[in-house]
Amino acid sequence: MSDPFKNKVEDLKKALQKKKLQEQTQQEPSVETPPELVELQNKLQTAEEEAKQNYDKLLRAVAEFDNYKKRVARDHEERVKYNLENVLKELLPVMDDFDRLMDHLPASESPEIQGLTEGVKLLHRHFMTAMKKFHLEEVKTEDEKFDPHAHEALNQVESDEHEDGDIVTCHRKGYHLHERLLRPALVTVAKRKENV
Repeated sequence: MSDPFKNKVEDLKKALQKKKLQEQTQQEPSVETPPELVELQNKLQTAEEEAKQNYDKLLRAVAEFDNYKKRVARDHEERVKYNLENVLKELLPVMDDFDRLMDHLPASESPEIQGLTEGVKLLHRHFMTAMKKFHLEEVKTEDEKFDPHAHEALNQVESDEHEDGDIVTCHRKGYHLHERLLRPALVTVAKRKENV
């Protein structure tokens, strides 16, 4: 990249060297500095200061542009990562309906009912596999302690079988998209029976 200030400084340096060479070749050494030389020295000093300021400005501009590129890349990555968030939130009630249907599938000896049941189970598995491809994961509730960042307590029940804070029942599944919580799991939490 050609810098006009750098070229100007170089031209002034060459002129100054030429002037000094002319003075050295003269027979009589001059005690007083000629005004042309003083003017050239002043111009050179001004040009060098101007070049330094412009170089500092260039370095700042390059650093700011680099920060801008990083910020844009980070924002783009975030948008790509979570661009399906609204669509997946709309599908959560459909997934809840599927879960309720799976809980109420009839157990029957009839081949027609068994075929229907197997078909619904297969459809549910395919649907959940497709959701996992988009990084939608269930919030864990089975054998877990209550976590206010991932669970929402619907109620508490006294229990001798569970520790304080154990999740007893999951009423509605919760989901994460990557590490972001889309919806907390709706749960019942155990608390120790108080001895009276």
